[in-house]
Amino acid sequence: MVNADLTSVVAQVRPSVVKVLTPENSGSGVIVKTYPKGGALVLTNEHVIHDRPVHVRTEDLQVYPAEVILASETHDIAFLTVCCSDVFRPAKLGDSSNLKPGVDLFAVGYPTGPGPSITSGVLSRIYREDSGREVIQTDAAINPGNSGGPLCLQNGNVVGINTFYKEQTNPEGRPLYRYGFAVSSTTICELFPDLKSLSGRTPSPTRGWESSSRSSSTKGAPAFGDSNTSVANAGLNVENFVAVAEFKKPDEPIGAWGCEFRFRYAGGNKFHTVAVRNDRTWVHSVREGSEVDRVLTSSESAALRRSNLESNELRLVALGDTGWFFLNGHYVAELNLSSGPTKGDVHARGLSTQIIKFQAEGAVDTEPRSGYLIRSEGYFSEALSNVNVTDFIARATLSAPYADDAGIWDWGIAFRKQAPGDFQAFTIHSEGNWTYEIRKDHETFYEDGGSLPSLLTTEGRDDL
Repeated sequence: MVNADLTSVVAQVRPSVVKVLTPENSGSGVIVKTYPKGGALVLTNEHVIHDRPVHVRTEDLQVYPAEVILASETHDIAFLTVCCSDVFRPAKLGDSSNLKPGVDLFAVGYPTGPGPSITSGVLSRIYREDSGREVIQTDAAINPGNSGGPLCLQNGNVVGINTFYKEQTNPEGRPLYRYGFAVSSTTICELFPDLKSLSGRTPSPTRGWESSSRSSSTKGAPAFGDSNTSVANAGLNVENFVAVAEFKKPDEPIGAWGCEFRFRYAGGNKFHTVAVRNDRTWVHSVREGSEVDRVLTSSESAALRRSNLESNELRLVALGDTGWFFLNGHYVAELNLSSGPTKGDVHARGLSTQIIKFQAEGAVDTEPRSGYLIRSEGYFSEALSNVNVTDFIARATLSAPYADDAGIWDWGIAFRKQAPGDFQAFTIHSEGNWTYEIRKDHETFYEDGGSLPSLLTTEGRDDL
């Protein structure tokens, strides 16, 4: 029970505590900084905000849309920005580096059900996990929904973010005791250096931002768990490849689930990653020798299927400095592969789910196969690759045949050819457009097309 001396401190802190809302989840957060014109920075747990979009609700029951600006699965910390209100009130971020066991603490949050809650306890210990995250252990009760709320000293300073709990039971299953755990403000300031000045800590060398998957056996905290996770390796050592992985929603999902490719895996911490998650977000990142992921790009795709009855197919094509990413047959994005490792294995990883199917091929020939000229009449020429495959990577370069744009021409790649009149073809035209067609028995069975962003129609070269 919080004593009477804490009543005024709790009244001071509570307006800074918000309820974090997503379509499938809810938790807590705390405002730690405000900006001119009514903006605010909210600190919460990463596992709270997996199911986006995210909103926050303040003590006066007003709801505001929130944007996730940084999130670390390894440390289970996320930073949100909200806008705009003149009632946002920041809590003071304290320094956890000098805390001693036995100091009084209290936790504030929005557990399941109406209204906020306050619980009190003492600090049991502070320790570093293998991931580098510093954790505060306390006997202040942390209940479902309290995740992301502040752990405070008796002066109201926030020294941690409540994250998970561990419960000890007797042989009959009755609870004996429960410990709560919070990510310390020391770790928070390491991840977000701009907050050091707020906590009064002396700036020090900081860790890079991480977005890699984290696993834990503790309740409430895991973003991705190991109990239902699988890994498949292609056993290749290539630059260019086509990889396909099939996965589905786990029967009993806990927290987040999804799938990722780690590719051009050069050993250790050198690889690219493309991952999709159950909140329909995806991210392309690279590791270049450290334990830190450098995010290159991320966005959302509505193509993910989240039904228990449907599976998902993740497909990735890599060719030199460029990659292409597809989900369930839908093109998602072009990837910049110009940085990081350039060659290595391909791994598929189920994130809290199982890989149903995995295949990586089309890159068995590590050297590109050049076509050879078999016919040339006037301005017509044809090259033949002489391969018989389903998945492949092909590149062709054209020299425009005319010195001006008066001439009309087209060129392209025909593939999956079964007979002279049965094939698929992708063609670009001098008028600045492209077509894709499927031909059967010399007749067009399907056709699609569109405009091209750029095309050299005079003396120059274009790649397809």
